[in-house]
Formats: sequence, structure tokens, C-alpha cells
Amino acid sequence: MHNPGLRDFVEKNLYDDQSPPNISGRIKKRERHLPPVSKDSIYRFIKSPYGRRIEHHQNKQKSRRWRRRAKRSAKLQDRTFIDKRPEFINKRKRIGDAEADFLVSGRSGKGIILNITDRKSRAPFLEQITVVTIANVHLAFKRIKKRFPELKTITTDNDLLLGRH
Repeated sequence: MHNPGLRDFVEKNLYDDQSPPNISGRIKKRERHLPPVSKDSIYRFIKSPYGRRIEHHQNKQKSRRWRRRAKRSAKLQDRTFIDKRPEFINKRKRIGDAEADFLVSGRSGKGIILNITDRKSRAPFLEQITVVTIANVHLAFKRIKKRFPELKTITTDNDLLLGRH
């Protein structure tokens, strides 16, 4: 890149973790004082000797993200799989056999609803959980049990919040 203003703009946005297609589009639409540049040219710049620091920065950012995700994995102990469920529950013969799951709203995951659905009647019972703790999940189950006294069995998925049920 022979234009120093263009080079500074591209480098600044690459360090801000913008993608080359986004930078190219922004230059074409918003930064009219700079000459247009294609995303492929920006990729070539990153791979050139002039863009090695940027490439190193991007690889460093990727490795940080990977390490954060690796710590989150937690496994439930003593899981019971759904195919071990008794046959009379699978056949939906009686009222009171239900399935439980969580409905999570939004990207932040702050709005959580406990959904218990009867397998035969398909009637849903919903309870909002504002502060997500295992104790609040227990309370939500108790409130649903008061409204649905016929409840006999609950099949849950292997969610961490349902680990002690």
C-alpha cells in the first residue's frame, strides 16, 4: 500500500479486530477521501512482510478466545440417558409424565424460563427464573408442582442447572 493514510486506516482497523471485507466495504462507502482497496489486497498485505505484526496480533487474539472456552466445559456425573426412560412414559399413556427444559432469551442469556410440558396433553407450564441458581430452579419446580398437582415424572435434558434433580 503506497498511500500512507490508507495504510494507517487499514492497520488501525485490523488491530481493532475488523475483518478485511468490513474494512474494504467501509472504505468504499464511508471513507471517500481514501482510494478504494479490495479485501484480497488487505489479505495480501497481512501475509506480506509489512503485515506480520498484524498477523501475529490476530493469532494471539484467537488463542486467547480458545483458552477461555476450554475452561467452561463441565460434565454431569451419573447421567441417565433418555432411552432408559420407562416404556409407559414413552407411549404417552397417562397425564403427569412431563419433560423439562430451559428457554433462554437474548444473547446475554439473562432471561431464563423453566418450561415443563406434559407429554400426553402437551400442556406447557412456564416459570420465569430471574436469578439463575440451583436453589431458584428448585423453587420454580415447586411453583409448577402447585399448579400441576398431577405431575408424576419429569424427564430433563443434561443441563447443569438440572444436575441435582
